[in-house]
Amino acid sequence: MSAPTPPAPPELKVQIRFQPSQWLGLPILFGVVVLAILGFFGQSGRLLTVIGDGVELTLQHPTRTRYGLHEQLVIQVHNTTQRPLDAVEVRMSRRYIEQFDQYDFLPTPHGIDDQSFIVSIGTIPPQAIRQVTIALTANNAGEHWAEISVIGGGVTVGKASFSTWVFP
Repeated sequence: MSAPTPPAPPELKVQIRFQPSQWLGLPILFGVVVLAILGFFGQSGRLLTVIGDGVELTLQHPTRTRYGLHEQLVIQVHNTTQRPLDAVEVRMSRRYIEQFDQYDFLPTPHGIDDQSFIVSIGTIPPQAIRQVTIALTANNAGEHWAEISVIGGGVTVGKASFSTWVFP
């Protein structure tokens, strides 16, 4: 005795129906995919050079990154004068740095105040360059603004600001 065979499935007409708001959403979704393919949501950086009072401040900083990715911020201070620049400090916005999950300075900051992480780079001989490197791991989504100041002999000799977008 054989088992009874089930009846054939009914013929169904396949229809896709969208609400008006869904029709509006399709181009937006398509646009996001195209922007992602073009790298808009990926990592990017910028080189910024600022001429100050006897110094040239060069920053290599991230402009866009994603949550959990590692970035590097490089600050170079070039003494453009023919005399040594004494007691040089680089001050980096504390508010900016603390938006990142992990951060590691080289050289290590010698102080932290309410506004800044303070890195002492000592005396810069004439025409010499000193560098501060900060390794960052993105944590908080959004746009984060930073300000960097270079203090030489107790006077601000260079200043720059920039921002970094962190995508979720």
